[in-house]
Amino acid sequence: MRFLPTLILSFVLSLLCGLAHAAGPVSVNPPTARVNGSGESAITLNWRVGVISRAARAITVTSPGAQLSTGGAIGGPLRRTVQHPGGGLIFVTLSERLVVDRTTAARIAQAGNAVLTRSFTDFNGTSAPATLRLQATSGGPLAVRFADLAFDDDSLFRVVPSGSQLAARLELTTNGRGILDGAWEVAGPSDVAGDFRVVGRVRQVLAGARRATFESPPLPVDRPGIYRVRFVPSPGQRGSFTLSVPDLRYTVTAVPIEPQTPDPASKPMLNLSAPQPGAGFSAATVFSWQSVPNASLYRLEFLDSGAGGLAPKQIAALDTSERSTRLKDFTLDRLRQVRVLRWRVAAFDSAGNLLAVSSVRGLNTTPSQQPVLQLRQ
Repeated sequence: MRFLPTLILSFVLSLLCGLAHAAGPVSVNPPTARVNGSGESAITLNWRVGVISRAARAITVTSPGAQLSTGGAIGGPLRRTVQHPGGGLIFVTLSERLVVDRTTAARIAQAGNAVLTRSFTDFNGTSAPATLRLQATSGGPLAVRFADLAFDDDSLFRVVPSGSQLAARLELTTNGRGILDGAWEVAGPSDVAGDFRVVGRVRQVLAGARRATFESPPLPVDRPGIYRVRFVPSPGQRGSFTLSVPDLRYTVTAVPIEPQTPDPASKPMLNLSAPQPGAGFSAATVFSWQSVPNASLYRLEFLDSGAGGLAPKQIAALDTSERSTRLKDFTLDRLRQVRVLRWRVAAFDSAGNLLAVSSVRGLNTTPSQQPVLQLRQ
């Protein structure tokens, strides 16, 4: 008699298993869909869900939503009830009009593609997933939305010894599809205001919302002096650029020097005028200093604190032939995240020789004490 409860339990479980059904194989048509990388898209999908049941009954198949591999949910809930004849596998089709908004499309385009996953569940709680691959398309002609030019160490100004290696990098964010066509040009060392010559070309097909980086060929460093480098779009390409690309400048010296840690004792001191130590700064702030005989270029450098015993690191720099200058917007952007900021000025002659250097002066970057800086961020 003690085995009777076990026999009854086994009998009940067998009956339940005989009536059970489950979500089986799932597929989607089409298995791959294209979305406009720069706009909204609507895609018609048919999800085909296999359901197994050994008894005739009404079966409801549901899916709460879909998940993207790039993050976030998309699409609404799906639900369909069908009458299962029992005795095996049938397929239930659930149709969906999936709308991909502009923000989601841009995220997919940035990644290049994405995988969308839906899980389908019957009332018994069993589930089966299916995946759809989303591929971003270009969506219109090529348009450059962001452009930034810097040297290969992300600086805006370099001082390098003759015979060293130097390159610049162009970073672009684009939408649409087209051919990026342009040239790397260099002027100097005799005339930084003109006399540009082509040192390399770029011609590449770009498609979709994406970020691309292009490196220049090795820049000329064979003669001491001051140089200027730029990227110039071809005449037919200039309409694609919504922003101008700033030029870069670099100095080639006959004798190697360290631009980040010049020795003030070895060079004449250059006196700073404004701003005063600890002052705040904004786009309206004028940085000024004394003139230096025979100087053809003054380099205004911004440095971090050099914490931990390390030498100060150059964060940004700009150069001018005048005795004063204001900060450009892109320079302010580079400085806005620095908690402890210092600056100095160095003077160079036309051959790139360091003539004089100032002492290092601190700046106040505390947002609460310098609200005008916040307006420029």
